[in-house]
Amino acid sequence: MYKISNHLVDTHFHIPNLRNLSGTPDIITEPFNNSRKFLQKYSNNFYKVNLKKVEIFLKDIAYIVILNGGKLVKIEELCDLSHNKIFLTKFINHVIPYCIYQKKEFALHASGFVKDDEGIIFMGLPESGKSSLACSFSHDHFLAEDSILVKRSQKKIYAFPSHPFMKLSKDICNMLSYPVKDEDLITGDKRNRFLVKNKNFYNKKVPLKKCYFLEWGDNFSIEKISLKKSVSYLLTSSFGAFPYNSCIESNAIQFDHIKDFVNLVPFFKIIRQKNRLFKDNNKILDHIKYG
Repeated sequence: MYKISNHLVDTHFHIPNLRNLSGTPDIITEPFNNSRKFLQKYSNNFYKVNLKKVEIFLKDIAYIVILNGGKLVKIEELCDLSHNKIFLTKFINHVIPYCIYQKKEFALHASGFVKDDEGIIFMGLPESGKSSLACSFSHDHFLAEDSILVKRSQKKIYAFPSHPFMKLSKDICNMLSYPVKDEDLITGDKRNRFLVKNKNFYNKKVPLKKCYFLEWGDNFSIEKISLKKSVSYLLTSSFGAFPYNSCIESNAIQFDHIKDFVNLVPFFKIIRQKNRLFKDNNKILDHIKYG
């Protein structure tokens, strides 16, 4: 049993490099062996998501169904799950957040770190550098990569640590002095990234201080985002129903979470230059402290 995003997850397969725990599970996985004929008609990955049932098909990897309010995950294995890094990253960063969604909680596509006991998170489109930027603040604690659970408590939003794994390119690993081996390569990953464990992982919830949306551009800048734009970014960066309007109840729940978030967490946009990557990190740290 493993702790992922503040949930104890009892899996029927092994997750390497995660500490095994005991306790009462919040989420249980089990084999699902009755879907082969159903799967033959699908040739591409697909997601179908609502509060009653989540279906995820990962071609040549697994067919996954989430039921019982996010408590049960049934998995049709199409490969050796314990040794397939693509599956493990999808399970941690997609399946578990969709379990959280079914539990009517709020999970974001985001990466983050902890500065002075407060959480800083980065959101953005794919390849906007969320993970690498969160990892680059090596003097601070790593909080989450690619997905994160957030909850309101009184007048604060708290972020919960997700897991200690990072998906980084070899160039970024070398730049940040993370040693990698050939066996760390995520075979089949379109960006040829490596799965690396961060040894400076933070294991406690933290109040969120600021949220940043990342974009690439010609000049570095940090600017405050309007309320309307903040809501738009959160809609596209949170785990919700798919297709979007297929579950009216979960849309209403999602809007309630977003309303709490934008009212309690300052939201900014960072535009960075690709040829500078982490050279402007001190400016980001100054903005976190003073901006």
